[in-house]
Amino acid sequence: MGNLHRYATLQENIRGITMKCLSCDVILTPFEATRKYKSSGDYLELCHKCFAPIAAEVPVIVRRDLINYYDEDDFDEEQE
Repeated sequence: MGNLHRYATLQENIRGITMKCLSCDVILTPFEATRKYKSSGDYLELCHKCFAPIAAEVPVIVRRDLINYYDEDDFDEEQE
């Protein structure tokens, strides 16, 4: 994910509340920002890069309707 991804994300979030990754502080895409822990329903608040190492162990709920061009590169059939 480069500057183009973060610029596009910033443009998408200008109208709403901007959420940032709790680990690396980058702005989350709408898809990343709505990913929730399956067990508690709390928001995960991690970007794809920071979530990837724990993705196999942490069941999540995702909104597939929010996946955009930039998310598709990182989205690898996450658990629902």
